Amino acid sequence: MFYIRLYKPDVMFLPNPYAHYVEVLDRFYAGQAAEEAQRAAALENFQPAFAVAGLTAHQVGELYYYAQPFDPRRREAETTATFAPQPKVVDISATFDQKLRAAQALQTIHQSMAMRLQQRLASTGRRLPLLDKPDDAAIQKLVEINVRKLAQIAAEETSYKLAEEFQYAGEHYQIPTKYLGPVTK
Repeated sequence: MFYIRLYKPDVMFLPNPYAHYVEVLDRFYAGQAAEEAQRAAALENFQPAFAVAGLTAHQVGELYYYAQPFDPRRREAETTATFAPQPKVVDISATFDQKLRAAQALQTIHQSMAMRLQQRLASTGRRLPLLDKPDDAAIQKLVEINVRKLAQIAAEETSYKLAEEFQYAGEHYQIPTKYLGPVTK
């Protein structure tokens, strides 16, 4: 909440705490905390001590909830746009290399993923030649394959080559359409 009031972002990207098919509880708790901080940052009477430091209330205009695209119903809206985030697919072709570099920077988690994958394959008598020698180059290649395939899955049924899926909550999420006037994109 402090950083939302300090930096006053127009857009926030946060883990989707409502994605039932995600088993990583860290994402659930991080998403819940970010969502609660975003809501609280908009309330003037919440944490009045922040106002003493010059940090006034701030309403974030757009929220993008992200999760991995595993649920086959991920693109179905739960309800109308008012008060419920809606599925949104975004073309990431132009920024894919930047996304890949950011993902590859998470070396510790990827080393762990590669070791777990190698162990699971070995326990069933299979192997992935890429992981025969799980050095940094092999792990970076594995990450590239994973990130690219996920982007291709997200782009299915669209005109995009690489995409990312979100549950999007913009102004229509916060205000019923009948009170907004003409819709602008």
